[in-house]
Amino acid sequence: MLEVGRAAPREELEQQLAGGRVAVASRRVDRERDDFRIPILERARQCGLSPAGGERPGEQPARRLTTNFGPGDPSPKGRCKRGVQRTYGLPQRARAPLVAMSARLVEQKGLDLILADDHLLEADAQFVFLGRGEPRYEKALVEFAGRAPDRVIVPLSFSERAEHRLLSGADILLMPSQFEPCGLTQMRAQRYGALPVARRVGGLRDTIRDDATGFLFDEYRADAFEAALSRAVTAYHHRTRWDGLVRQAMRLDHSWAPSAERYQQIYERAMARRRGEP
Repeated sequence: MLEVGRAAPREELEQQLAGGRVAVASRRVDRERDDFRIPILERARQCGLSPAGGERPGEQPARRLTTNFGPGDPSPKGRCKRGVQRTYGLPQRARAPLVAMSARLVEQKGLDLILADDHLLEADAQFVFLGRGEPRYEKALVEFAGRAPDRVIVPLSFSERAEHRLLSGADILLMPSQFEPCGLTQMRAQRYGALPVARRVGGLRDTIRDDATGFLFDEYRADAFEAALSRAVTAYHHRTRWDGLVRQAMRLDHSWAPSAERYQQIYERAMARRRGEP
C-alpha cells in the first residue's frame, strides 16, 4: 500500500520522533509500507498570485497591488510599502523596516514570544498584525499597539486580499510558531520579498534558509526570537546585502513542480516494487 504524507518533511519527522505539542495519531507501519511513507512538502501553488504579474506557469498577476515587481527589479516594492503605510495610517518611512504578521491569533503562532519581548518597541521599525483569534491575544495586541500607536497597527481583521497587499509592502514577516505542519504564509511572503523571521520547526525549516531567504531561531524563548528579529533588522539596514536576500527569496520555486516530480519518483518506485524489480 502506498502512503504519501502531505505534511512538510521536517514536521513529519518531528511528529514521529516526539509528538511534542502536536497531537498525532499513532499507528503501526510495517517496514515495507514505511519504505514509501515519504512526506512531501505541501506547496503554496506559487502563492496562486504573483507580485511580478504571473511570469511563472500557473500564476496569476496579483491585482489591486500598488504596483507589480519581481526578483529582476524589486525596487518598485517601495511603492507597495508606501501604499501599506497609507492604508494603516503609518508615517511614510522608507528607512524603517515594515514588520508584518498575518495569522490566526492563537497560541500556536508564537504570540507569547512577541508579547514577552520587552525590547520589541526599541527597534526602529513599524509593525502590522493582521488577523483575528483568541480574545486574550487580541486584547494584548491592542494594548501593545497603544504603547506606540504611530508604529504598531492591530486592525483585528483579515482577508486574503489584505494579506497579499500587506505582504507586498512588508519587509519582514513574523512566524515564531510553536509548531507549523507546513505553513504557506512564509512562502507567500518570500514570493513578495518579505523575509520571514521564524522558528526552525516543521515546514518553516524546510522552506527557509537562515541568513539566505529568512532568519531562523531554535528555542521557543523570547530572547531567541528577539535575537533573530534583531539580525533581520540589522541586515535590512545594509541595503546591498538586503536586496540580495530579497532577490534570493523571490526566486524560490514554491510551485507544485518539485513536489510533483517527487510524487512521480515515488510512484515509479512503487510500480517497480510491484513488478518485483529491485
